[in-house]
Amino acid sequence: MNKLCLVIALGVCLIVVVSAKANLLLNDGFEDGEIGQISVVGLPDWEHWGSDSWHHSDSERTIEEKAIALFWILSGVGQIFDVNDCPAGSKYAVGTEFLSSTTTDTYNGKPANMWGKDDVMSIQWYSEYYGYDHASNVQIITGNETIDTDYDDEPDAVEIDRFEGGETIDEPEELEDVWVLKGGVVETPAGAVTGRLIITQHLRPGHNASSHGGGAHIDETFVVPAEQARAPNPRDGAIVSSTTDELSWIQPEPADPADTVICSVYFACVTDSEPDKLIAQGDINSVTLSDVPITLEFGKEYHWAVDCYDTGTGITTEGPRWWTFTAGNGQPQVSVGNSYIWLSMDDGDTDPNSVIYQLTPDVTDDGQPSDTLYYKWEITEADSSVPIVGWVDPNTIESPRVKFYATGSWSFELTVDDTELTGSDGGRVIVYDSACAAAIADPADEMLKGDVNEDCQANIEDLLAVVDNWLECMSDKLVGIKPECTP
Repeated sequence: MNKLCLVIALGVCLIVVVSAKANLLLNDGFEDGEIGQISVVGLPDWEHWGSDSWHHSDSERTIEEKAIALFWILSGVGQIFDVNDCPAGSKYAVGTEFLSSTTTDTYNGKPANMWGKDDVMSIQWYSEYYGYDHASNVQIITGNETIDTDYDDEPDAVEIDRFEGGETIDEPEELEDVWVLKGGVVETPAGAVTGRLIITQHLRPGHNASSHGGGAHIDETFVVPAEQARAPNPRDGAIVSSTTDELSWIQPEPADPADTVICSVYFACVTDSEPDKLIAQGDINSVTLSDVPITLEFGKEYHWAVDCYDTGTGITTEGPRWWTFTAGNGQPQVSVGNSYIWLSMDDGDTDPNSVIYQLTPDVTDDGQPSDTLYYKWEITEADSSVPIVGWVDPNTIESPRVKFYATGSWSFELTVDDTELTGSDGGRVIVYDSACAAAIADPADEMLKGDVNEDCQANIEDLLAVVDNWLECMSDKLVGIKPECTP
């Protein structure tokens, strides 16, 4: 079953037997090799350069057991893969997972968050292959090279995608503490025998070596035929909550945009040795398990695969057999959100210059390892010009009440602990001096129809504003030219 069969047709590359993941890269999850500074311990199957890259097993910074991290702009990794049997125009999906840690985190004594820098995935193509001695290889220049990977100020690789670090510590471009999949689809140029995937770190414009932040973690890198389903969710080998109700993947594009791709999804419980079962089929990129119906059981292992049939070429591309996951304890899911409130005398408090507000997060959990949850609220940011809020209820319950003494903005974070795993989320409470001001600021609130001047009333003043605008625009004959005159 661990076989991917493709037929030569319309630029599809023949691969008879490949690895279970159908990945052209070796050590794609960085699971092989010693832990430590890569320039010292090495990294099996990968080229590496620069002194500030690390192979690590930090459990909070890996997808499986190991990952790598780049901390310096002169560091990078790369790997050559074979496309010798593929005609020009063969397509490959290329990608990897990136993670930027929180601003307070460190790794090996260095800030683990990334700002002022981007991690860039790029590719080079070669017409001959003699190994990693690139001086003896013949690079194919496509004309689309925009990235300098050897730092000689000359672009030498084609950018695929980038993980953006943002401009400052407090303004990350990509999400913190969330793995982000980056990638794209590439085509082999004429004469290509090998491709070379490269991941390097680059300064953003306006930053220099003394002003930029730390680095990003990298895991689960792949180069696979573009006709194959990829990027499974849950990830291969993941432990997920037993309440998980969806399988999803990136669906390949058809060779001809006028055609469609039909996906066939196979599923089985490995623990119970169930036979593989076709659970869904169609032009789809996800399956809801409760619709099948399938209910995951705690502690059991499952596997699944997606085969893709292109209606135009008539070719079925088997997915990697198999993606696996285990139904275990999932971390609590927490959502705090933003709230727009106003100082009011109708809050049960006799003080007209304060307001009591109840924080109402959305928290869900799978009940593992028990039904016990512990809550911790923190104020992570507050307007410095206003007094601190007061907790009316303990900040160790799910929905505490807090007291605000003035207008302003406060950021809250809730951490929920199920005694094994934690989940957290942050949000803001913004206090205004009137209900009208709060309504105007709240994106969920719609203004009254006819409330031209946005004073939360539709009255004669709005009519007069419309008349004044109409008269001015008509007399100037600028309807359709001046923005304020456009109906």
